[in-house]
Amino acid sequence: VDSKWEALSTWLLESLQNNEEGGILLFSHFRGTLRHLRSKMRTNGIVCDVLDGTTPMEEREALRRRFAEGDLQVLLSSEVGSEGLDQQHCHRLVNYDLPWNPMRIEQRIGRLDRFGQKADVITILNIAVEGTIDAAILGRLFHRIRLFEDSIGMLDPLLGKAMRLVASKELGASRLTFAEADMHEELDDRVENLLDKRKGWITERALEEREWLGNDPGIERLRNETIGNEKWVPANELITWIAAKLDARCKREKIYQYGDEWHLLLSHDAVEELAHRCDDPSNNDSLTVGWCDTIHGALSSAPPHVFRFAVGSDGARERCDLPQLNPWHPVITWLSSNENWVASTGKAARPKDWPNEVQYCACLDWEVSALGDTRVRAWLCLNEDGAPTSFQDTSPWESLDVLHSDEDDLELSLERSLGQLKESLLDSERRRLAPIITELRHNSQRSWMERIEAQQEQLRVAAFKADKEGSHIDGKWLAMKQGMIHRMRQELEARLTELDNLELQLDAKLVPRILVRIV
Repeated sequence: VDSKWEALSTWLLESLQNNEEGGILLFSHFRGTLRHLRSKMRTNGIVCDVLDGTTPMEEREALRRRFAEGDLQVLLSSEVGSEGLDQQHCHRLVNYDLPWNPMRIEQRIGRLDRFGQKADVITILNIAVEGTIDAAILGRLFHRIRLFEDSIGMLDPLLGKAMRLVASKELGASRLTFAEADMHEELDDRVENLLDKRKGWITERALEEREWLGNDPGIERLRNETIGNEKWVPANELITWIAAKLDARCKREKIYQYGDEWHLLLSHDAVEELAHRCDDPSNNDSLTVGWCDTIHGALSSAPPHVFRFAVGSDGARERCDLPQLNPWHPVITWLSSNENWVASTGKAARPKDWPNEVQYCACLDWEVSALGDTRVRAWLCLNEDGAPTSFQDTSPWESLDVLHSDEDDLELSLERSLGQLKESLLDSERRRLAPIITELRHNSQRSWMERIEAQQEQLRVAAFKADKEGSHIDGKWLAMKQGMIHRMRQELEARLTELDNLELQLDAKLVPRILVRIV
């Protein structure tokens, strides 16, 4: 199953159906990939052709002209298409794979985002398979530049710098393999060229160490932090969690192992909920390849509804014909969104080395809606008045089997104390957020005004040139520039209003999940 092609084809066919004008420019680093995509697209009735290093020079301009005139719906290009061939008539670009040299991304975008581009919006689609290095690089990149992107409203100028920082360390562990054994000398030159580029990237990385993006943690460090902070979920614990969530929802729903695969039994109501989530554009469920077809197919059939999965990396390798049930699968996000359970209460013996002042221990969720929705879950040791103690244990028990039921209403007795704690945390959150919002407001004003001033300067230069030559400014170009300036002013005003509302409407919740009396 070529899930990457399925994801692309879904978007590709819909995009071309909605608007064929301008076509779609797709880049891939590999000639074999381009030929594979050409075959797939032509099978689906898409008119396309390939431009790569083997294309004769006299044919490259002909291909570009055919694409510009609309004879080709899709132009499949290797890196040669990102140099010297302008495609400003096109407003959709697909990065089918991430280039190792990050500057290539800027070159690719530069083919479209240049003078003469008439579209208000240029769509750039990056395709990354979940769980691969491409996805890790993209995820880390977007996370690190999110605040800056929000403040200036544009991503493209930052992409090259960010990708250099992220990719340079990754290339230290990368290797190239080539199938063409009869091209030894050419391959040696390629490898030497790659090593020279890698050396240049590492040198450049050292010079950029103090740039605003900060130190590059590297994917390896990210993995180590994930394991060290126990932010990963082993397959057996994921199954336990799913079973517990299903049991709390409906006794008829369950997950069980059948041979070398796992079966998920869901009620018809659950299938309806999942189908509704697929149809909701605010959810990401529809982005999982094949999931919408699977869930709608189940919805139109009679129960029981049984879904087959592989679980864990070993299971996925052994049963590559099955989808993998992982923490980002729509089923897991659906179960995670159903946390309307009442806090559990109980009692436990005092652990070793715990001072007598600790009378309660609570597992609390601190949920904040500000620049983004965040949740922090932590244990908190409390005294007899329900106030935090000087002693804290971040992981008091390896297993909750040590807890015993308690008939007392601990939640009611600690409600007042938790209310006071919430106000203290909320005040701390306001103080933490205030300088960030101030900085974002300053960055927004400066960035948008610089962009507006740049457009106004172009108008002044054009007016001076027209006056000097006794000519007239092109009316369409003038209207486009004036429209851009008006739109930028509106965007700036909307952004400042949004930041003001964030400060005024800061919302947070302190939710008790487990309350334990220490005896």
